[in-house]
Amino acid sequence: MEPNHGPKISRDEQIAVVVTNVINMCVGVIGMMNVFISHIESISDLEIDDTIYHPIRYSLISRIPRQLEALHDVVGISDVECLNQLRMTRGVFSRLCYVLETSGGLKSSRNTSVGEQVAMFLSILAHHTKNRIVKSKYLRSGRTVSKYFHRVLNAIIRLHPMLLAKPEPIGDDCTDHRWRLFKYALVQIVAVCKLWQYSFEQIRSKVVSL
Repeated sequence: MEPNHGPKISRDEQIAVVVTNVINMCVGVIGMMNVFISHIESISDLEIDDTIYHPIRYSLISRIPRQLEALHDVVGISDVECLNQLRMTRGVFSRLCYVLETSGGLKSSRNTSVGEQVAMFLSILAHHTKNRIVKSKYLRSGRTVSKYFHRVLNAIIRLHPMLLAKPEPIGDDCTDHRWRLFKYALVQIVAVCKLWQYSFEQIRSKVVSL
């Protein structure tokens, strides 16, 4: 007995069913698109800040006022603030910048002044500040901070005849009580060193004889 598959559908009826399904699907897609477009139009009518949705482009010119303001916060407010930040007053800071520029060969670049270079250098030395902290404080890159730190350091090394005092020999007729105490302590240290050397030689001779 053959199974019953139901009434047979002609080819024209099958084509009509397929076309009807395709039309219904297209109508549904068009309806969804109309809903989406209506939502987009409703959103576009609102006042939206463009900076929320668009990335802020890097601009060196826009950063210059903030960089000057950061330097002013360190050396331009008061001597107390400058002393806390750089361990020197504003007058001493200005004289140091002048000496480094005239005698040390330190020069301003196109984007960084001598004062800012010295301020970044002193910030690192005064508080043992890391490169990442200094670059955030002065709104500079880590490479810029490192480059100008070495430039200021080289300028200070060039000033060693001026900044470093030349040692002077102390004669035996010195009346300073501190030198007499130091001389006595130095004699005792030399005596102890000689005693250690003698003991070491004795031990070594015994070891060799064995």
